[in-house]
Amino acid sequence: MAGGRSWLAALVSALQPGLGTAYAGERRRGLAIWLTFWALVVAVVALGYWGRPAAVVAGMWCILALVFLYPWSILDAWRTAKGADFRSRPWVAALLSLFLPGLGQAYLGRTGRAWKIWGYVSAAWVLFVGSMRYDLPGVVTDATAILAISTGLAPVLSAYDAYKTARRESEVLSEEAVRSGQRGPQGPAT
Repeated sequence: MAGGRSWLAALVSALQPGLGTAYAGERRRGLAIWLTFWALVVAVVALGYWGRPAAVVAGMWCILALVFLYPWSILDAWRTAKGADFRSRPWVAALLSLFLPGLGQAYLGRTGRAWKIWGYVSAAWVLFVGSMRYDLPGVVTDATAILAISTGLAPVLSAYDAYKTARRESEVLSEEAVRSGQRGPQGPAT
């Protein structure tokens, strides 16, 4: 898919996470995203009715997973539809990571790294908010405060990582183009 169809896949995923990825041709992955999204929504509602501190903390985990899953599913659909036409831009990766730590890595197709970064940020905030809101046994407040403060650096560090990763990818693609006798998108070398 090219051009407008990639944006249509992103729009479909914005309306219903996972369906844009399925539209772009990755039906199993799209179904997995869709099922994960709705399982998290059901979990948030169910845990909200339970009301116990442990359930509220588990609900916060689910909400934070949804906060990342939604924009990631849109990027995934767009990138899947782009296919071989995708070219990463370092500044876009950096800006996405400043907006939401790990999102720039998702834009670059580094899904595992993206979820690890978001998992770190989520864990710090769940521990911090959970320990302040509820008297959770076994949660050390000093350690969670340090984690919460360090998450302030997470967007900056994530943006730097995304920018450097995109630059490395661009350099590798340029070297491969030179080796194959081309000069990037302009065509063959003269």
